[in-house]
Amino acid sequence: MEELAAVDAGSLAVLVTQFPAAPSSRLTQFLKGNDGDVQAAAAALAANAEWRERSLPVPEAEVAEQLGSHKFFRSGVDLGGHPLMVWVGPRHASGQVDATLRMMLFVMEEAIASMGDGVHRWTLMLYAPSGSPFDTDLIRAASTLFSANYPERMAKILIFPTGAMTSFLWGGVQYFLDPVTREKICMMPAAGGRQPPELLEHVAAEELLTSFGGLKVEGGGREANDKAGGAAAEADADAAAAAAADGDPPAAEDGGWLSGIW
Repeated sequence: MEELAAVDAGSLAVLVTQFPAAPSSRLTQFLKGNDGDVQAAAAALAANAEWRERSLPVPEAEVAEQLGSHKFFRSGVDLGGHPLMVWVGPRHASGQVDATLRMMLFVMEEAIASMGDGVHRWTLMLYAPSGSPFDTDLIRAASTLFSANYPERMAKILIFPTGAMTSFLWGGVQYFLDPVTREKICMMPAAGGRQPPELLEHVAAEELLTSFGGLKVEGGGREANDKAGGAAAEADADAAAAAAADGDPPAAEDGGWLSGIW
């Protein structure tokens, strides 16, 4: 439990009484995620219990096709022992929000089940080079779903590749985020491109995919730099190119769609 943020013991005891079947770690995370407000945490836990009852577990057969895309998967652990989750932007095709979220839930629940003693968070490696679909519907839906049901689960987010503009804009945007959230976001230097050596400050070479400069070979003979998302992902890239030809701003050079956010 050493990784969990400290919370008021009395407040935690109240939640234990109300939710005796819930793991203490979950109660702590919801209490911390609601800034120590017992009533707000209790309401969130009640809603979470109802959501878990109707949404989990996710049958593997239901998400087999999405799992096969390898756009979001577990790949070992980081240096802190947190499960390492990888998002490969070019493999995603827009218009698959519900199916993608169900697959992500499957992977995340597997990650939680794999956590060793004292580990309660995961690390996300977000790989979104130019050409990755900028799926705002998925971003909004995922943010809402995960913040409501998986508070305090993120250890850090490793974002790459970035561009000069990404870094410049991030320098200003970061001050609008609370310090706890800001410290979890790690923008890799633009100079590292698609294989920033700084990733090794967070992930051992043996756990880092070869596509990202490590030694670990991804299953299925895949490479993260491919377009395994298929024709739909390629169509999104073609659409972006057509929009640029019509006068819309072009995508940042290898800064990915992140430059469109920051």
